[in-house]
Amino acid sequence: MISRLLVLQSGEIQIIGSNNTNRVNVRVIAATNKELKSMVGEGKFR
Repeated sequence: MISRLLVLQSGEIQIIGSNNTNRVNVRVIAATNKELKSMVGEGKFR
């Protein structure tokens, strides 16, 4: 099974029980009140 992050990176999904890979075009909009630059440096955010 492909992880959710990999789906966002590769743009491909595979339905459970299927051998076919499907291309998807997805955009994610999110907000946070965390300091993402410092979290990246700490290895807590990718």
